Amino acid sequence: MASKKLKLSGAVEFSRNLILPLENATVNEAKESTMVTLSNGRQMSAPNRVRGLFNIEAASWNDIVVKVSLEPFVLAKSKTDRTTKATSNSW
Repeated sequence: MASKKLKLSGAVEFSRNLILPLENATVNEAKESTMVTLSNGRQMSAPNRVRGLFNIEAASWNDIVVKVSLEPFVLAKSKTDRTTKATSNSW
């Protein structure tokens, strides 16, 4: 009997409202776009966001392997955090 497996691969981009990409251990909030290489080798400009790849392989419900890789990132500060800090510092 032949064994069957399910394989799934994909890519994801995260909103800059959630997380910001790190370049050389620093955040460049002004950098709105960056050059990315597509799967066909072509390069194009894309929004500067944290990107990730994932792979899932399942031979059965008891044998599932998941691999996730993300670019370096930091959590983004929300506008309410910035307002709260500014207000608390002014007291």
